[in-house]
Amino acid sequence: MSRFIPLCLMAGLALSVCACVSSDYRPRVFADVGSVSFESADGRLAIRFQAAAQVVQIEGVGGSPVASVRVEGERLIVDDSRGEALWFIDPDWPRLRLFELRRPGDETARFRLRLDPDGDLKVEDAGGTRVAEVKKRDYGYKIVVPGQGDVAKVRVRPQKVSIRNRQGVTYLATRDRIEPEAAAILAVERLPFEAAAGLAVALGIWTPSLVATSPSPATD
Repeated sequence: MSRFIPLCLMAGLALSVCACVSSDYRPRVFADVGSVSFESADGRLAIRFQAAAQVVQIEGVGGSPVASVRVEGERLIVDDSRGEALWFIDPDWPRLRLFELRRPGDETARFRLRLDPDGDLKVEDAGGTRVAEVKKRDYGYKIVVPGQGDVAKVRVRPQKVSIRNRQGVTYLATRDRIEPEAAAILAVERLPFEAAAGLAVALGIWTPSLVATSPSPATD
């Protein structure tokens, strides 16, 4: 059973990347997507993500706090359940094709997420070595790890998104609105839970709010 049963979750909404946003525009709030809940293989609630204007709360079974994600300036900060900062997520403004993850006090990124024009996502470590690739497929996405091959898949059906392990067994599923990109990044087990959840927020809740609320292009 995957370590993401208590996590995989985050759910975001459409992976929206806009290269035409002006370089001086920054999102200040999260998109109003409400909550997204994932069930484990036994049908029980595994985790819930609740988005508000200033913070995304991540709750575990019973509503216990697990982590939260907030906006500070031009970055996202992932806090643990005690409110202490664990990860900083910095995007490459204004393209939004690269997200770097740092721990407090780090001068260099520990992980990088690269978004390709063809829809694939690549995860690199601090040395630039690729540790996982999320490849777009007709059914959704598959997660490939160098030396291990396919390790997980995200399958999309009408009104349902599921995450399956290497054996094809579903270990997380949701009927809430969610695009597969945000769920797929959570199946990358080289990423710590809080880092993966933060990236899911960045892809699924933060950048769509930027696109939805950014100024309209000038018409003159």
